[in-house]
Amino acid sequence: LVEGPSKSNKKRLTGRTSQNQIVVFDKPDAGGRGTLQRAPTGELVEIKVEDATSLTLFGRLLEIVK
Repeated sequence: LVEGPSKSNKKRLTGRTSQNQIVVFDKPDAGGRGTLQRAPTGELVEIKVEDATSLTLFGRLLEIVK
């Protein structure tokens, strides 16, 4: 679930998993095509987790869940 901009980096978005873990990911490229050019607050999205710390997951946006 996308919550909004990351507090530490406005170029990234933050959200939560269904298990309430924090996930930080890059904003979609505004020049992109299709559903990946936006990821508004409140949308469910699919993320590929690529890195993690003890409290935060970091990933890449794959798609907006319909």
